Amino acid sequence: MILLLALSIDRVEFHGNRFLKDGYLRGLFGYNRTFLWFGRYPEYSPFLIRRSISIVEQVYKDSGFFDVSIDWSDSIFNGKVRIDVKISEGERYRITKVIFSKSVPLNVKLPRYFSEAYISKLENSIVDYFQNMGYPMVEVQREMKTDYENKSVEVIFNINENDRIRIRNIILKSQDTTKDLRTRRRIFEREIVLNRGDYFSKDKLEESISRLYRTQLFSGIYWRLENIKDGYADLVIYIKEGDPRILDISFGFQSEARYPILFRFDNIFQHVNLFNNLQRIQLSTSFLIDISKLSFVSYGARMVYQEPYFLDFNLRANINIPVYYDRDRGLFQYGFNGEIVRPYFFGQGNDLTFGTAFENRRSIYDEVIYKIFRVYQGLNLDFRDDIFDPNWGSLLRFSLNEAGLGYFGDYDFVKWISDMSFYQRFFLSSWKWALRVYIGGILPYGRSDSLPVVDLFTLGGEGQIRGYDRFSIGPDLPKCYGGICKAGRQILIINYEIRRRFRRDWGFVILFDYGRLDGFSAYSTGFGIRYFTPIGPIRLDWAIKLKDRSETDRGRIYISLGHMF
Repeated sequence: MILLLALSIDRVEFHGNRFLKDGYLRGLFGYNRTFLWFGRYPEYSPFLIRRSISIVEQVYKDSGFFDVSIDWSDSIFNGKVRIDVKISEGERYRITKVIFSKSVPLNVKLPRYFSEAYISKLENSIVDYFQNMGYPMVEVQREMKTDYENKSVEVIFNINENDRIRIRNIILKSQDTTKDLRTRRRIFEREIVLNRGDYFSKDKLEESISRLYRTQLFSGIYWRLENIKDGYADLVIYIKEGDPRILDISFGFQSEARYPILFRFDNIFQHVNLFNNLQRIQLSTSFLIDISKLSFVSYGARMVYQEPYFLDFNLRANINIPVYYDRDRGLFQYGFNGEIVRPYFFGQGNDLTFGTAFENRRSIYDEVIYKIFRVYQGLNLDFRDDIFDPNWGSLLRFSLNEAGLGYFGDYDFVKWISDMSFYQRFFLSSWKWALRVYIGGILPYGRSDSLPVVDLFTLGGEGQIRGYDRFSIGPDLPKCYGGICKAGRQILIINYEIRRRFRRDWGFVILFDYGRLDGFSAYSTGFGIRYFTPIGPIRLDWAIKLKDRSETDRGRIYISLGHMF
C-alpha cells in the first residue's frame, strides 16, 4: 500500500467487469480524465478509494449482483498512482414473485432480473394509484425474501391505505405572510381542477400546479393538507407571485462572404396579467444589422394580445399584428392574424393551434403588391428536461399552412413543416448527443402554378447549415431577389451535435450539419465552445464546408446565446 498521500491518480483500471462499463465506474470513483490542458489529476486518498469501492458494491447489489466482491491495489507509475480494481460480479439474481397485500392494477412480468430501480418504480406506482384514489397518506413497506441457492428474490409490498380524504376547502395563501395575494381568485378557480367535495387526487393536483405555473404569474407553489378530520381535509396552496412584466433579450454575431459581420438582436416585452385578469400583451422587435456598413438587413416588430379563457373554455385566443422588412428577400410585409390555442398539460409546453392570417406584401425590387390569405394549424410538444440545456427528451413541432383555398388572396398553396429535436446522454456518461431533423415542403394548387419567392425554402447559414452563407444552397431562381438567388420547394436539414461539459460553466461541442434543397445538398462540420449561464449557454461555433469549399475558405464563426437547437 502506498503511503505517500501527496501523489495524484493517473489511471484507474477495472478488471472483470462485464455489467458496468469502465467510464461509468470511473464516474462512481469521482475520477475523470483531464481534457487537453484543462483540469488536474485527482489526489490519491486510500480513504476515498475505499468509499468509492463501497459505492460500486452498492450499485452492483442494487442491480441484483448480491454476491459481488471487489479488491483493489495501487502502484506508482511515472511519479503518479495507478489504481487497479478487480471485480468478481457473480451471478445476477432474478425476481420470481411479487406479492401485493392489497389489490393493485399493475402488470408485472416475471421472472426478470432484480433491479432496485424497478422495485422503487413499482413502489411509486402503488403510492400514485392509491393517492389518485383519494388516499394521500398511503404507506407502502417493502419486504424481500432472498433465495441464495436458487439466485432468486421474492418481493412483498405491504400496503396501508389509511383514511380516504375528501377536499373540504381549497385555501390560497401567499408564501409572504406580510402580503395578500394580488391575483384574482377567479384565475385560481379556472386553473385548479380539484373541487370542493372531490376525493384527493395526486394527478389532478399536479395538473393544477402545472396550469398555475403556465400562467407565468407565479414563481413558487407548494401545498399541504391541513385540518384532517373525519375523512375531510383543507387543501392549502401556498403561492409566491412573480413580476407580471417580463423582458427577454437575445443577440448574436455571424460572418458571411457578403456580410463580414452580421449582428442579430431580438427582444420581447410581455405583461402577463393585464387588467389583473391574465390577459397578456407582448411587444417584440428584431434586427439584423450589417456592422461593416451600419445598415439594416432586416427588421421586424410584432404586437400580440392574448385572451386566456376564450369563450370561457380552456382555450387561448391570440391577435397578432406583425410588420416585417427584409432587404435580402426584397420584401415589406404587414398583416393581421388570429388564432385559437388549445393547451395540454403533459410535458411542459404543449399546445395545438388553429389560426388564420392575412398578409399584405410589397416586393421592393419588382414594385409588385400582392395579398396572402392562409389558414394554419400547429402542434407543439415539449418533453425536454431543461429548456436551456437539455440532457434528455424531445421537442416536436409540426405546422400546416393552406393559402388561398381557391378564393382568397393571390396565391393558392399548401406548405408543411416538421421540426423535431431529440436529446439523450450517452449510456451512463457525461457525454450527450443532440439531433435535429427539419423537413418541409410547399406545393401550389388551384389558381396558382407558381409560388411567391418569400414562401419558398432557402438553405444555408446560422440555424441551418453552419459554414455556408445564408441562401447559398439550392437551385438557381430565374433572377435574384435582393440577396436570394437560390430557393426551392422541398427541404431537409439534419443537425447533429456531441456535447460535453469539461468544467461547471464550460463545455464544448462537435457539430455536423447536412442539408438538401430540391436535390442540391451540402454538409459541414466544426466545433464550438459553450459558457453556461442561468438563462442558457453563450455559444461560439466555428464550422467549415465539406462540399464545394474553395482553397481560401477558412470557415464561418457564430456567436449567440443558447444552443442552435
